[in-house]
Amino acid sequence: MNIVLIGKPGVGKTTLFARLTGRKIYPRPGGVGRLTSDHQSESFRWKGRNLSVTDTPGQRSRKEVEEIAEILKMASAVVVVCDVNDFDSSDIEIISAARRFDKPVFVAVNKVDGGNKRKNLADFYATGAEVFEISVLMKRGLRKLLDRITSVSPSEVFEEKCEISAAVVGAPNAGKSTFLNAVLGTKRFRTSPLAGTTNEVVGEVLKSKWGTMKIFDTAGIFRRTKKEEVRLYNFRMLKDFLKKIDVVCFICDASNITQKDFRLASLVSGKNCVLVFNKKDLLSDDEISSLKRNVKKIFPQLPDPSVFFVSALEKKGIGGAVAEMFSVFKRSQADLSPLSEISRRPPPVLSSIKFRQIRQIGFSPPKILLRY
Repeated sequence: MNIVLIGKPGVGKTTLFARLTGRKIYPRPGGVGRLTSDHQSESFRWKGRNLSVTDTPGQRSRKEVEEIAEILKMASAVVVVCDVNDFDSSDIEIISAARRFDKPVFVAVNKVDGGNKRKNLADFYATGAEVFEISVLMKRGLRKLLDRITSVSPSEVFEEKCEISAAVVGAPNAGKSTFLNAVLGTKRFRTSPLAGTTNEVVGEVLKSKWGTMKIFDTAGIFRRTKKEEVRLYNFRMLKDFLKKIDVVCFICDASNITQKDFRLASLVSGKNCVLVFNKKDLLSDDEISSLKRNVKKIFPQLPDPSVFFVSALEKKGIGGAVAEMFSVFKRSQADLSPLSEISRRPPPVLSSIKFRQIRQIGFSPPKILLRY
C-alpha cells in the first residue's frame, strides 16, 4: 500500500517521511518551512509488510491539494499532517480536499509533546476526521497510526528490486533535474532557470536495458555560510546520503565551471563516479576537445573518471552516461581477494617490502588494506 503525506509547509511531513523510511533526521534551519519542492517515495517495512510512503510539497489550500491529484489517486491512504500549535482554515481546506478522492483519510496532529499543547486538540477533532496525536521527533503515536492505516488497506505494494543506487550531484543550475527527466523520459522532476529548485534528495526507479537503478536527484549546494542556512542543511544531508550510494553521476555545466564544482568534486572523491559535462550544445568542438584533454587537471580529486558530454535539454548523449553508471558499478565489484597471495609470495619488484597483511575490506569501490 502507498501512504501519501500532505499538509501545510513546516508541519513535519518530511520529518515523518524520514522517520518511517529510516533516513537521518536533520533539524530544520531557523524554522524554515517549505523545504520540500518535489514529491518523493520510498519503501519501508512495518510488521513484516512492505509499505510505501510518499512525501509531498506543502499545500495551503484546496487548489494546491488538487494540483497533486495524480499522486492522491494512487494512494491507499492519505495522512494529513498538522501542527498542534498552528490550526487554521488551511487545515480544514486540506482535510476537506483530501476526502474528495475517496481514500481513507487520517489526521496526524504532530508536535504533541507537552500537556499545554493537548489543549489545542479540540479543533482537530471538530473536523470529524480520525485524529492521531503524534510527536515525530519523540517517536510518539507512530505505532498506533501505522496500525490503523494498515488495518483499512491490507494490500501490499510491490517492492521494486534495484541492482544499484545512483545519485546525480552538481552545482545549482548544472542541469541535474533536466538530465534526470531526459533519462526517465518524463517530466518527473521540477526544473527552473532559478537556482535552488530542488531542496531535498528525491529518488525514482529507472528501468533500462542495462538493468534497474534507483536514481536520486539532489539539491545544488551553494557556498556554506551562516546566511545560507538551508544550503548548509542540504550539504549535511547530501554528505551523509552519499555514503549509502553505489555510483555518483557528477554533472557540471560545461559552459561555466566554477569553484562550486571543485568543492563538489572533493565531496564525491573516492566514490564510483561518472563525470558528465552538460550543455555541450553551448560549446564549440574546440572547446569540447580542450575540456577532454584537461579533465585530470581540472578535477585532480577524481583519479580517472569516465567522462561524457551531453545536452540534457536536447536529450543527446544521455544513454552512454547511464550505461556507464551500470558498468562502473560492476567493475567496482571485482573480487581482489587473490591479492593476499602477495603477502606470502611477493613479486621481485616488491621483494624488499615485507607485507604483514594484504586483504580486500570493501567493495564499490574496492578497498584494500595493506600492512607492512
